[in-house]
Amino acid sequence: MRFQFDDCVVEYMADFLGRRKLFDDMKCLLLTVSLHKGRVSCRTVSTCIRFLGRQGRIREALCVFEEMESKFGCRPDNLVYNNVLYVLCKKESSGHLIDFALAVFRKIELPDMYSYSNMLVGLCKFGRFEIAIEVFGDMCRTGLVPTRSAVNVLIGELCLLSEKEGAIAKVRVKNTRRPFKILVPNVHEKSGAIQPAVAVFWEVYKLGLLPSTFVIIRLISELCQLGNMEEAVQVLKAVEGRKLSCVEEGYWHEAKVDYL
Repeated sequence: MRFQFDDCVVEYMADFLGRRKLFDDMKCLLLTVSLHKGRVSCRTVSTCIRFLGRQGRIREALCVFEEMESKFGCRPDNLVYNNVLYVLCKKESSGHLIDFALAVFRKIELPDMYSYSNMLVGLCKFGRFEIAIEVFGDMCRTGLVPTRSAVNVLIGELCLLSEKEGAIAKVRVKNTRRPFKILVPNVHEKSGAIQPAVAVFWEVYKLGLLPSTFVIIRLISELCQLGNMEEAVQVLKAVEGRKLSCVEEGYWHEAKVDYL
C-alpha cells in the first residue's frame, strides 16, 4: 500500500507487543521497520530493552542494544543508555555484568540523574561501594540530584556494611596452653562505612532531599551503636522539622543506647 508508519505508531506497537510478552514479534518489528525506513527510533529500541529486561531476558536486551547501530540504524541516546543501565543494575542478579554496566555508563557524554541513580543502585547491590561513592561525588559536582530510591539504597547499604563490620571482632586468647580465637561484641569500634553514609546524607540534605524514614532511623541507630552520639543528634535535629514521623523513634534509639 506504500504507506510508511511514523515513529509514534512503531513505538506504540513495540509497547503493545512488549506488554503481551510477544518478544519474537517485537524483534521482527524492529527488523521490518529498519529495512523499510533505514532506522528505528531510540524510544522504540529503549522500549524493547526495558520489556526484555523486566522479563529477565538480559542477554536479548543487550543484543538489541549492541546491534542498534549496525542493524537498526539508530545511535543510542540517554533514554536507551538509561534503560540498559536499568536492566544491568536492577534486573540482572548475578553481578557478572556490573563492570559492563560501568563501561556503558562511562560512554554517556552527559549522564542525567537516572543514569547516575541506576549506576549507584547497581554498584551498591553488588558491593562496589568505593566506586559508588566516586560516582556519587561526580554526580554532586555536576549539580544533579539522585533519585530518592538511589539515596535510600546508598545510605542503607553503607549502614548495613557498617553494622556487619562492627558487629563482632576476633580476639586471640593466648594465656592458655593452646591459643585460640573467640568472637566478641565490637560495638565501640569505629566503622569505616558509616562516615561515607553520613557524608552522603549531608550532601543530599543540602540539595533538599532526604532519604526514607526507615533509612534515617537505620543511620541514627548505627551512629548510636558506634557511640557517635553527637553526630546522631545532628542528623536527628536536621530532620526534626521535615520528617516528624521518624523523630520520636530516633530519640528512642538514642535513649536506649544511653541506657545500655
